[in-house]
Amino acid sequence: MVLPNARMLAFGSTTRGRTIFALGCPLQAAWAKVAEGVRMKTLVAIYSRSGTTLSVGKRIADALGADLEVIEDRVNRRGILGFLRSGYEALAKRVPPIAEPKHDPGDYDLVVVGTPIWAGRMSSPVRAYLHRFRGKLPRAAFFATSAGGGHTKALAEMAEVAGVEPLSTLELTADQLESEEATRAVGEFTAELSRRARVR
Repeated sequence: MVLPNARMLAFGSTTRGRTIFALGCPLQAAWAKVAEGVRMKTLVAIYSRSGTTLSVGKRIADALGADLEVIEDRVNRRGILGFLRSGYEALAKRVPPIAEPKHDPGDYDLVVVGTPIWAGRMSSPVRAYLHRFRGKLPRAAFFATSAGGGHTKALAEMAEVAGVEPLSTLELTADQLESEEATRAVGEFTAELSRRARVR
């Protein structure tokens, strides 16, 4: 599946706790258009082992005025054994147990799902979430974070498991963290979602 409108954004683990996204004119213009109609109801659902994907998810949720769903894992992923287990589950396409989600994606106009990249694939808890709600996401967008790549396969896999073609995708790596391009990419991603997924 060819994913539309993929963008590359830099993001590094060294930025935890820092606000790195400044919302620019494209996003403001998009929200001006939204104000003319009915504001879309949006959910941002993410899994984060280290906190990186959570940090990005919070910023996207803030930009879109969305609810945030943090996918809760039931597997111990601490330490080196947890790291190795996570990579194995991703490669083997395992569907681990997750906690009952607090939000029903069917209640939303748009669901944005974010995952870290594990061994070149989406994380197994996100696989479990998408597997559970396959065919039930009204409209979706995906983003992925990693230390250095593997997004294309993971994002395509997310679309396949979810059974929906995303409105847009966003890729985040550690290469261009503090560039103006990074700020622009996040603003364009959220602005595009505002334009394409608002309730008419």
